[in-house]
Amino acid sequence: MSNIPTNDIEITTEKGSCVIPLGEKDRLRIKRSAGCAFEDFEAEKVRFESSDPEILSVDKDGTVTARKNGTVVVTAITEAQGEIRSFPLTLVSGMPKSRPTLYTREKIEIARENIFKYDWAKEECDRAVKTADKYVGKEELLWHMVTPQELPRASALSARADTNTRRYCPICKMDIMTGFGHQPWIIDPFNDPWKIKCPNCGSRFPSNDFEKFYLSGIDENGRWNICLAKEKGGEYLKNELYPDLGDHAFTDDGFGYYSGKTLVGDVPEIKPFIAYYNYFGLWAGTGCLMEAIKSLSDAYIYTGDIRYGRTGAILLDRIADVYPDMDLEPYSVLPGSDGVAKRGKVLGRIADNSL
Repeated sequence: MSNIPTNDIEITTEKGSCVIPLGEKDRLRIKRSAGCAFEDFEAEKVRFESSDPEILSVDKDGTVTARKNGTVVVTAITEAQGEIRSFPLTLVSGMPKSRPTLYTREKIEIARENIFKYDWAKEECDRAVKTADKYVGKEELLWHMVTPQELPRASALSARADTNTRRYCPICKMDIMTGFGHQPWIIDPFNDPWKIKCPNCGSRFPSNDFEKFYLSGIDENGRWNICLAKEKGGEYLKNELYPDLGDHAFTDDGFGYYSGKTLVGDVPEIKPFIAYYNYFGLWAGTGCLMEAIKSLSDAYIYTGDIRYGRTGAILLDRIADVYPDMDLEPYSVLPGSDGVAKRGKVLGRIADNSL
């Protein structure tokens, strides 16, 4: 694994939910990574704050009480060994929505009427339904496609400071960015999961079975942990595609393949195959997660078919599990869509707008 840092502390509720029904209570917990597992974090001093105590209050011991409908941010402020740190958590108090707000009932009725009246509206409906049908019945697969903060994301196949080697396929050496466009790698999460393919020679990366490696690192909470993956699935870090190049050629544990070469400016040569796949194959606007959300939402609005709504709700619920923890900054050695700011949630502060 590389020296890219990962988050070591998280704040949760005892019940594991970010929604507190009106009048009910829960308790905040601060947890710290102990190697691979999480354990309760004991700080010398811990205090809690609520952004709006009238909506949701928090006691000295971390007990939260839902008082009004709304959304608040509670913050645990810790002091340990002279270091003060803050850990925010967004909580929903009560049920703040009782009716559709973006697509109102009136708008939905008009859209459905237009489908019967106009060819252009029927064509739009047919496109949405055709795309959404790819995902209905694949709820478990979609759920597992939602990757957490612990798996890096990269918008190019190199380190951020290396703008040259990202242009070339490691096998055929062709400048595929010139020949095939700015994002030339072929990605097919359903038929060729966890692989990117050169559009020129067809070589696939990474060379190891990352799918099995990834699944071996899923903990009891559905989160991926690289320590657990290496403990249970270390055998899946072996090169299976290019045996003549050695056991570790083009293998990736999620944090990239390090060639051992140092480029100009003491920049290490990194090939973040999985981080690139994660970025463009799953999360980016052209990735399957965003395609699924949009098509399922549109198909449900246009048709009222509960199958689309159910599948979309399952996927959206899973995204809501991981999104609050997303932070691109710990992986800033890799490129993201953020200009030079090295900030953002999933893709970078620029492309996050498309999520």
